[in-house]
Amino acid sequence: MTSVLLGLTLALATTVSSSKLGVVVAGDTGAANSAANSVLAACPSFVVFPLSAATAGTAPGEVKSFRSTCPGSTIVLQVGDTGLAVNAALAASFWPTWLAEVQAVTTAAAIPDAEVKVEGPWDATGDLAGFWPQFAQLVHGVSWLPVVGAFGPDLPADLGTSSDALCPILAGVMNLVPSFGVSFHVTTASTVPSTVSSDDPAFMFEQVVKDCGLSTPPISIFLTRALPLTGTWSQSDMDWLVWFSRQLSTTSATGVAAFALGTSGSLDLSPFAPQLVAELTGGSSGGGGSSGGGSSQGGIVGPPHTAAGGVLSPPKEGCSTGGPAFAAASGGPLAALLRAWRRRRHRQGVKR
Repeated sequence: MTSVLLGLTLALATTVSSSKLGVVVAGDTGAANSAANSVLAACPSFVVFPLSAATAGTAPGEVKSFRSTCPGSTIVLQVGDTGLAVNAALAASFWPTWLAEVQAVTTAAAIPDAEVKVEGPWDATGDLAGFWPQFAQLVHGVSWLPVVGAFGPDLPADLGTSSDALCPILAGVMNLVPSFGVSFHVTTASTVPSTVSSDDPAFMFEQVVKDCGLSTPPISIFLTRALPLTGTWSQSDMDWLVWFSRQLSTTSATGVAAFALGTSGSLDLSPFAPQLVAELTGGSSGGGGSSGGGSSQGGIVGPPHTAAGGVLSPPKEGCSTGGPAFAAASGGPLAALLRAWRRRRHRQGVKR
């Protein structure tokens, strides 16, 4: 991705979204006027970047571009293959590779050590109680924040008790490092519920925080991957995802990252870019109807979020509006972002 957030995009996205809806950037997001980049231009507050040999050529530039435009957003860098079989010794053996992958990004994007957050392998199997403490210790040794767990949506044994199956894993981490984050994964539901249920697996993280004593001192919670129920993103999945992200405003979670931008096939979020942009900027998506919540805003349920700080900064007077960024916004995927900006200016009483 080369200079993905230019011109009008830069002007519109100077404020980080107040929504807790985030995204995973799994690969090259393409040209500056792509649908994927229209979402990043809306400055989601939480973005996860998986790092691997496959993304080595794109991730440093992707992170640099996003961070330069949205410096207030929380970025998590994820390392390790999905489904990796782990044990205590494996953390040390893989660490040189993971360290190099993270350093390539932090150097390119000029991220201070205090802001670097590194998550380990997703869907890891094997000796988790042996692996995660060692991983955390290695990450902490570089003065970065380790993000451990990547716990899947299945409920752990003895959830809601002091015997919660995840507590021994997290206790081992707490014994080795003074600060860390814990990550969870969620799966969407077929419909948007009318109320939040304590039995909903998506809110499992709240109970784990209580079971394992993670609230004192407070531990950062990250929902680093949200996947659609059927393996293919649909409008009902989007409705649930927007609803869920809004419920997070009363929880300890930093945000939820939908998988993914920069990918293809059934998990590509690009077809839903207008709705994602509308939620991030506080406008109406103008998309299809809701199948789960009876929404009149293209499936978005509940009051829209607005970005902190009110009106997003417009282009300065005298700046050209005939360049490629403006042309893309006026007729391509960035159009929703431009319309949202205009609506916000109108609501604030700002003349065009």
